[in-house]
Amino acid sequence: MELLPHKTLSIHLIDENFLFTDDFRDKYSWKKKYRVNFYPSVNKFLNDIKGKPALYKGNNIIVLAINLARPDKNAATRQINMCAKLMPGVHIIDICHKKELDNGVATLRNDNVIHIVNNENTVLRIDNAIKWILAKINLEVKGRNYKIILYLFLTTLFISSAIFIFSRVS
Repeated sequence: MELLPHKTLSIHLIDENFLFTDDFRDKYSWKKKYRVNFYPSVNKFLNDIKGKPALYKGNNIIVLAINLARPDKNAATRQINMCAKLMPGVHIIDICHKKELDNGVATLRNDNVIHIVNNENTVLRIDNAIKWILAKINLEVKGRNYKIILYLFLTTLFISSAIFIFSRVS
């Protein structure tokens, strides 16, 4: 059951070394559920956001595969903060070195940022992270729908009981 319309989910792959671009094209481009965009650098992505902000409304997932040749925790953190500032509510999947995780990333999953170690299972882990994000978004949508239905039911119950009581009195 798909609650999330495909028009609202965009996956943006920022891959400086083109390590995952082919795998993503094979895995996601032919599916109609997602809109997949590929960027060679963070600067190109940020310029694209600033140029056409209306295209980036809705639910977005950014997969950051930057600085994989040279581990630098501060550069990745700056890029994550810039993306989060320009697109509030964005979900970010950061692919990083094991050294970066050992040196400073406190948790693998916090708020809207998921850190994944770059190894032979990276593409599978990215796929699982995307599915986890979709499940989280769908659960939020279901929760909102449940609250609306509960409110309508209680309002209808209150109005019908008030009508029943007032019809008995008069």
